Amino acid sequence: MLFKKLNLHLQKVIQNLRKMKKNSYKIRLIILSVLAIMVYVFMIGSSFVKDIDDFFLGMEQGKTNAKMKKEYASDKKIEDVYYLNFLPKHGFKSFPDSMINLKNGDVVRFRSHYVKAKVSFSQTQLDKVKKYKVAENILIVISLFFIFYIPILFFKFVFSLMGEVIFDKRNIKILRKLGISLILFYAVYYAFYWCSFKISQTLFDFSNYKITISLDPQVIWVLLGIVVLLFAEILSKGSRMQEEQDLTI
Repeated sequence: MLFKKLNLHLQKVIQNLRKMKKNSYKIRLIILSVLAIMVYVFMIGSSFVKDIDDFFLGMEQGKTNAKMKKEYASDKKIEDVYYLNFLPKHGFKSFPDSMINLKNGDVVRFRSHYVKAKVSFSQTQLDKVKKYKVAENILIVISLFFIFYIPILFFKFVFSLMGEVIFDKRNIKILRKLGISLILFYAVYYAFYWCSFKISQTLFDFSNYKITISLDPQVIWVLLGIVVLLFAEILSKGSRMQEEQDLTI
C-alpha cells in the first residue's frame, strides 16, 4: 500500500516537472520571439524615423508640382528634391568644397558624400528618367508587402513551435519562405537605390564629384535570410532522420 502511494506521488512529481519544463520552454520561446520582433521593429522604425522628413518633404513637393502643372504651361520647369550620393573625382585626398568657420574666420575645406538638392528640370529632361521613377514607385509597394509578410511568417513558425511541432514539413516550408523573403527584401531595397542612382546619373554632372550608388541598403537582411535558410535545411535533415527512425522502429 505504501509502495503504491509512493509510486503515485512519484508519477505526480514527474508530471509536474514535465509541465514546468514545458512551461519554461514556452516562456523562453515567447521572450525570444518578443526580442526578435522588437529588433525587427527597431530596424524598420529607425529607417522610417531617419527618412520621415524626406517623406513629408516629398509629399509637399508633390502637391506643389501638381498645382504648378495646372496653373502654368506644360513647358514650365518642375521643382523637386533629389537625394544625391557622390565621391570626389580626384581621389580620397581631394576636399573640393569650402566654408567659413565663423568662430575664427578660417576657411574649412571639406568633401560631401550625400546631399539633398532642390532642383528644377523641364518635362523633357524628366521624361528621360520616367521609367526609373515608375520603377521606384513599384518597388516601394513591393517593399511594403515584405515588411508585413515577413513578421506573419515568423509568427506562424513561432506558434507552431509553441505547439511542440518542430520536425514538420510545414515548418520547413515556412522557414524557406521566410529566408527567401528576407533576401528578396534586400534585393528590392537595393534595386530602389539603383533606380535612384540612375536618375541622379542621368540628370546631374558635377566638375568635382562623381555620382555613386548609395551604400545604405543593409546587408544584414541577406545574412538573416541565409541563416534562416540554413536552419530550414537543418530541420529538413532532422525530419528525414526522424522518418527513417520511425520506419526502422
